[in-house]
Amino acid sequence: MQLVISVLERINITRILNRQMAHLDESGLEQMIRGATNKQLLYIQYLGTLLGLLGGFLISNPGPVMVFYLTVIGALYLLDNVLHSMKKKTPEPAKS
Repeated sequence: MQLVISVLERINITRILNRQMAHLDESGLEQMIRGATNKQLLYIQYLGTLLGLLGGFLISNPGPVMVFYLTVIGALYLLDNVLHSMKKKTPEPAKS
């Protein structure tokens, strides 16, 4: 552990980061950030739309929609339990 700590103390992270940032142009950094975040932002947008629709249905007609939601949740729960018990019963492949 002492060896790892001494090696980490000798590394000048600030100098390494400054050198890397000097070679990176703004447009490249912007493209890299946009590429990484666009997909996640789309997922957030779609999830927000879905949750808004589900909430809107519940507000507009609470009785039948609540029964429907509880039925779907119960069916998913039962399906999950069945799949989980099936997974437990299947033997795992032999390790070599």
